[in-house]
Amino acid sequence: MQDATRDHLAARNMLRDGRVDWDSLVEATRVLLLERLVTSEDEIASKALAVMEIREQVLGTAGDDETNAQLNQLITSVVGIGVKGRLQKALENGHVLCTTRVHKVLEEGAAPTSTPVRFVSGDADLVDRFNTQPQVTSAVKRTEAAHAAIVQNTKRVLLLAPRKQLLLETAQTQLAMAMPLDGQS
Repeated sequence: MQDATRDHLAARNMLRDGRVDWDSLVEATRVLLLERLVTSEDEIASKALAVMEIREQVLGTAGDDETNAQLNQLITSVVGIGVKGRLQKALENGHVLCTTRVHKVLEEGAAPTSTPVRFVSGDADLVDRFNTQPQVTSAVKRTEAAHAAIVQNTKRVLLLAPRKQLLLETAQTQLAMAMPLDGQS
């Protein structure tokens, strides 16, 4: 982390013992997004925030692009939508961090662009559509890529060809164990 970024964080009390105070950063982000709680799809465009917008509200804007980029990286590491995401873990029952893309103007005078945004919701349909389903879609795409790799590798490496069925069965077993139908993990 560059000195300017460290100084910027120190000025906002976001360092503890010379390191990023993740607890304070997560809490400030949690409070910000809970204040903008999304209860219907119509509210997403006006309440959801891009990483840069979260950074501006939680950490402010630094004097140079490189520092802002490092601050954006810190915010990005806070707002992962997976169950292990820092902010996701900090949210209490009834609230889930979600993601989508909206058309936004992020810089004055610029045209709107499709921008990834984050928002918090407790609405079951929104949580399913903007948290659960994107993760399922991603998992399916990764599974398809793994299947293609097994097929490709068993075609290219002759000694792997006899193992193709075993490789596929093992992968399917591992996937079933990773997502048991009874919802238990």
